[in-house]
Amino acid sequence: MYGAKPFLLQLGALPVPRRCTLEGEGKGSVRTCYFDKGTIMQEVTAWQKPSRMEFEITGDTLPGNQWLTFSKAGYELTEEAGEIRVTRHTIIESRLWLRWDWEPIERLGVRSEHDFVLQSLDQKLRLAKRD
Repeated sequence: MYGAKPFLLQLGALPVPRRCTLEGEGKGSVRTCYFDKGTIMQEVTAWQKPSRMEFEITGDTLPGNQWLTFSKAGYELTEEAGEIRVTRHTIIESRLWLRWDWEPIERLGVRSEHDFVLQSLDQKLRLAKRD
Protein backbone atom coordinates (compact mmCIF):
# COMPACT_ATOMS: atom_id res chain seq x y z
CA MET A 1 0.00 0.00 0.00
CA TYR A 2 1.44 3.35 -1.05
CA GLY A 3 0.46 6.95 -0.38
CA ALA A 4 -0.90 9.25 -3.06
CA LYS A 5 1.74 10.07 -5.65
CA PRO A 6 2.72 13.74 -5.83
CA PHE A 7 2.49 15.37 -9.26
CA LEU A 8 6.16 14.85 -10.24
CA LEU A 9 5.94 11.14 -9.44
CA GLN A 10 2.69 10.82 -11.41
CA LEU A 11 4.38 12.39 -14.43
CA GLY A 12 7.23 9.90 -14.27
CA ALA A 13 9.69 12.77 -13.83
CA LEU A 14 11.02 11.16 -10.64
CA PRO A 15 11.70 7.54 -9.70
CA VAL A 16 8.98 6.13 -7.42
CA PRO A 17 10.24 4.63 -4.13
CA ARG A 18 8.98 1.05 -3.62
CA ARG A 19 10.72 -0.47 -0.58
CA CYS A 20 13.96 -0.66 1.38
CA THR A 21 15.81 -3.59 2.92
CA LEU A 22 18.34 -3.58 5.75
CA GLU A 23 21.15 -6.11 6.17
CA GLY A 24 22.55 -6.08 9.67
CA GLU A 25 21.88 -3.87 12.65
CA GLY A 26 23.69 -0.79 13.83
CA LYS A 27 26.49 1.25 12.32
CA GLY A 28 27.91 -0.35 9.19
CA SER A 29 24.64 -2.05 8.18
CA VAL A 30 23.73 -1.93 4.50
CA ARG A 31 20.41 -0.49 3.38
CA THR A 32 19.15 -0.82 -0.19
CA CYS A 33 16.21 1.23 -1.42
CA TYR A 34 14.37 0.05 -4.51
CA PHE A 35 12.64 2.42 -6.90
CA ASP A 36 10.67 1.73 -10.05
CA LYS A 37 13.73 2.87 -12.05
CA GLY A 38 16.75 1.76 -10.02
CA THR A 39 18.25 1.46 -6.54
CA ILE A 40 20.12 3.48 -3.93
CA MET A 41 22.69 1.70 -1.76
CA GLN A 42 23.43 3.13 1.68
CA GLU A 43 25.65 2.44 4.66
CA VAL A 44 24.32 3.20 8.13
CA THR A 45 26.65 5.78 9.72
CA ALA A 46 24.71 6.43 12.93
CA TRP A 47 22.02 4.44 14.74
CA GLN A 48 20.52 5.53 18.01
CA LYS A 49 17.72 3.01 18.31
CA PRO A 50 14.82 3.80 18.29
CA SER A 51 15.10 7.52 17.56
CA ARG A 52 17.71 8.18 14.86
CA MET A 53 19.31 6.55 11.84
CA GLU A 54 21.74 8.22 9.41
CA PHE A 55 23.06 6.94 6.07
CA GLU A 56 25.80 7.69 3.62
CA ILE A 57 24.88 6.88 0.04
CA THR A 58 27.45 4.48 -1.40
CA GLY A 59 25.97 4.05 -4.88
CA ASP A 60 22.90 4.29 -7.05
CA THR A 61 21.52 3.22 -10.40
CA LEU A 62 18.88 5.93 -10.71
CA PRO A 63 18.46 7.83 -13.96
CA GLY A 64 19.86 11.36 -13.93
CA ASN A 65 22.64 10.56 -11.45
CA GLN A 66 25.11 12.39 -13.71
CA TRP A 67 23.32 15.64 -12.75
CA LEU A 68 22.05 14.96 -9.27
CA THR A 69 23.17 12.46 -6.63
CA PHE A 70 22.13 11.76 -3.07
CA SER A 71 25.02 11.86 -0.62
CA LYS A 72 23.48 11.49 2.87
CA ALA A 73 20.07 10.80 4.36
CA GLY A 74 18.44 9.95 7.65
CA TYR A 75 15.39 9.62 9.85
CA GLU A 76 14.69 11.09 13.24
CA LEU A 77 11.76 10.08 15.47
CA THR A 78 10.52 12.38 18.24
CA GLU A 79 7.50 12.16 20.50
CA GLU A 80 5.07 15.07 20.42
CA ALA A 81 1.77 15.12 22.33
CA GLY A 82 1.68 11.33 22.55
CA GLU A 83 2.37 10.81 18.85
CA ILE A 84 5.57 10.00 17.00
CA ARG A 85 6.87 12.54 14.50
CA VAL A 86 9.09 11.14 11.73
CA THR A 87 11.49 13.61 10.14
CA ARG A 88 13.33 12.62 6.96
CA HIS A 89 16.27 14.57 5.60
CA THR A 90 18.37 14.18 2.48
CA ILE A 91 21.52 15.89 1.26
CA ILE A 92 21.93 16.02 -2.49
CA GLU A 93 24.81 17.05 -4.72
CA SER A 94 23.82 18.85 -7.88
CA ARG A 95 25.87 19.57 -10.96
CA LEU A 96 23.17 21.65 -12.63
CA TRP A 97 23.70 25.35 -13.28
CA LEU A 98 22.35 28.05 -12.89
CA ARG A 99 21.81 27.28 -9.19
CA TRP A 100 19.11 29.91 -8.64
CA ASP A 101 17.18 28.30 -11.49
CA TRP A 102 17.51 24.61 -10.54
CA GLU A 103 17.52 24.68 -6.74
CA PRO A 104 13.74 25.27 -6.32
CA ILE A 105 13.01 22.39 -8.72
CA GLU A 106 15.43 20.08 -6.89
CA ARG A 107 13.84 20.97 -3.53
CA LEU A 108 10.39 20.26 -4.95
CA GLY A 109 11.58 16.88 -6.24
CA VAL A 110 13.13 15.80 -2.93
CA ARG A 111 10.10 17.07 -0.98
CA SER A 112 7.77 15.17 -3.33
CA GLU A 113 9.62 11.90 -2.74
CA HIS A 114 9.77 12.49 1.03
CA ASP A 115 6.03 13.23 1.14
CA PHE A 116 5.29 10.05 -0.78
CA VAL A 117 7.50 7.90 1.49
CA LEU A 118 6.12 9.39 4.72
CA GLN A 119 2.46 9.20 3.57
CA SER A 120 3.00 5.57 2.56
CA LEU A 121 4.55 4.80 5.96
CA ASP A 122 1.66 6.53 7.74
CA GLN A 123 -0.85 4.56 5.70
CA LYS A 124 0.89 1.24 6.44
CA LEU A 125 1.04 2.00 10.18
CA ARG A 126 -2.66 2.95 10.32
CA LEU A 127 -3.60 -0.31 8.57
CA ALA A 128 -1.39 -2.32 10.94
CA LYS A 129 -3.08 -0.70 13.98
CA ARG A 130 -6.50 -1.83 12.71
CA ASP A 131 -5.40 -5.48 12.38
